[in-house]
Amino acid sequence: MKRILVILFICDAITTFGQTQIESSPIYYKGSYVGVGTPNPLVPLHSVGYFNMIQLRMERTGSFEGFCDLGGSNGDFRVWSGGYAKNHKFIVSGIDGNVGIGTLTPRSRLDIGKSVGANNGLRVGDYIELNERETVNNAGIISFNAVIDDGDVSKFKPVWSGSSTASGMVLTMESGGCSNLDFYGNTWGIDATACSLSEFTHVMRLNVNGSVGIGTQNTNGYKLAVNGKIRAKEIKVEANWADFVFEEDYKLRSLNDLDVFIKESKHLPEIPTQDEVKKDGVSLGEMNAKLLQKIEELTLYVIEQQKQIQELQYKVNQIENSKN
Repeated sequence: MKRILVILFICDAITTFGQTQIESSPIYYKGSYVGVGTPNPLVPLHSVGYFNMIQLRMERTGSFEGFCDLGGSNGDFRVWSGGYAKNHKFIVSGIDGNVGIGTLTPRSRLDIGKSVGANNGLRVGDYIELNERETVNNAGIISFNAVIDDGDVSKFKPVWSGSSTASGMVLTMESGGCSNLDFYGNTWGIDATACSLSEFTHVMRLNVNGSVGIGTQNTNGYKLAVNGKIRAKEIKVEANWADFVFEEDYKLRSLNDLDVFIKESKHLPEIPTQDEVKKDGVSLGEMNAKLLQKIEELTLYVIEQQKQIQELQYKVNQIENSKN
């Protein structure tokens, strides 16, 4: 600020005396324009540094002393917070207009650089942060009321933990090179102790192949795997049905054969055993079809027995009529 005031004072002096250059200095005056390092200023204040990228320093003294350097190179606009020695903090690329924070080579419209981890993410509002996990091959994360702990970058701490309901969630890639997404949740309450993701509750996984695991990371080849109970208003399953039982060429097992099978196997034919169900579970559509098959077979048995009952009843009626 002092430097700017000095330049303005000099400009006023130059105007007064009609001079175009301060003797033995790089300051020039042309009309209402001031040049620092150039005799041909093209804007009201035009600074040129041939060997130094820093064009302007803004400094404050006193109890809050500090300074910031501004400059450029190859058409870039750069800011060094705390001076050039602190490395580049902000850049607007002169090539494509990309903005970089903490990087000289922004790869997109806004690039916060490769220095990630605690206190180096992108904060949105009070509770949302975009960052990367240094301990897991820089896996990308989006976290909600959960930020990487600056004391242990493998853990997360809450932004706020002011009540018993204080909680946070972390959405993270499986690793830097694997884009399977895992959702984790944790309730801190009033305890702000940092926790590793192994201490969080694993909520859900979304795999790159489109499969989803709720409460589990292993979907075992299924599109949806749930480790827990499910409640729904309605579930619709597409499956093959069992109406083939009513075809004329269907071979219905005799009741005597069925009796022998049940005594030997302790379960109905075509129905999995108890041990098989415990081990592998059952397919809802397939099991409903098998159960319908048994109901349709039972219907045929009932119809056959009804025919036999009617035939016996007919014979009994004939015998009674003959006695009369």
